[in-house]
Amino acid sequence: MYPPTIGLSFVQESVLIVGAVVATLIAIFALDIWAMNFLFFLGRRRSNWSSEMLREWPRVSIHLPTYNEENTISRLIDACLALDYPKQKFEIIAVDDSTDKTTGIVESYRKKYPQQVRLIHRTSRTGFKGGALEEALKSTSAEYIAVFDADTIPPKKILKAVLPKLASDPGLAFVECKRSYANEESSWLTKGMSLGLDVYAFVNQRTRASAGLMTLFSGSAAIFRRKAIEEVGGWQGDTLAEDLDLSIRLKLAGWRCSYDPTFTSLEEIPRTFKSLKGQQTRWAKGYTECFRKHFVSIAKSRRMSKFQKLEALVHIGSYLAVPLTLVGTAWLLFST
Repeated sequence: MYPPTIGLSFVQESVLIVGAVVATLIAIFALDIWAMNFLFFLGRRRSNWSSEMLREWPRVSIHLPTYNEENTISRLIDACLALDYPKQKFEIIAVDDSTDKTTGIVESYRKKYPQQVRLIHRTSRTGFKGGALEEALKSTSAEYIAVFDADTIPPKKILKAVLPKLASDPGLAFVECKRSYANEESSWLTKGMSLGLDVYAFVNQRTRASAGLMTLFSGSAAIFRRKAIEEVGGWQGDTLAEDLDLSIRLKLAGWRCSYDPTFTSLEEIPRTFKSLKGQQTRWAKGYTECFRKHFVSIAKSRRMSKFQKLEALVHIGSYLAVPLTLVGTAWLLFST
């Protein structure tokens, strides 16, 4: 038997070291998921919010950022107009960057409901969705801001259900509603995606809110306190995940954010692998941009515990698990 050569020994050691490092990093992401489930079953998701009606309903500005949404925009505006809330107390502002028929559809609503529907048509997509939401914010003086995605159908009682919670807790920045999916039965792909997203929302979102961890706005349906948005610098368009970016800045500033599973807003899931790939690509890029943008601020934060910092960085960097797995697998395959 020949003794092992120096080169072979070095390769073996390299494979072991790289494999151990990659496995450790992936294990950290897995432990984060385990921790969320553990905290969920501890029952820390309860809240003491007030469910009483307000004596006087505050003014609410509903912001709809749209880009080529001609197939869904009418459904959304109709749902907003049908909200169970005093008509004189809310307005609808569509910030539209479209190049299709969306602008004309919104304009027809503006003419029909001039006291409630406003249209801001942008010819330049500066800041993309974040830039659109910031422009809408600057065009209103309402104390509370509702944000609905173009494919969302908000529940009729969402404003009356959420506003008392925000009003009773001055440290609360926003309350997000549970998501459900209008097209979840369309195919096995939408069924699988809806199941995964439901589990994430049911366990992850609820646990984060109740345990004081980084609670993230998913971008679909939420009611915000205007003061909170302005205090952290407003909506910003330097990442593809303006919702995540705002959530992080709110947490760093000491604001709390919450999730309410009581009311469900409907939205749509990508129907094809191509659209799903595009969605996941945007999410991955947005999360990575936010990880790079806020890594130092989170690490240095004096408002967060060490566990909160670590968990936030792991969660925001969760898309890094995919390239880590690919790198580790490729290294093992080509080095053996």
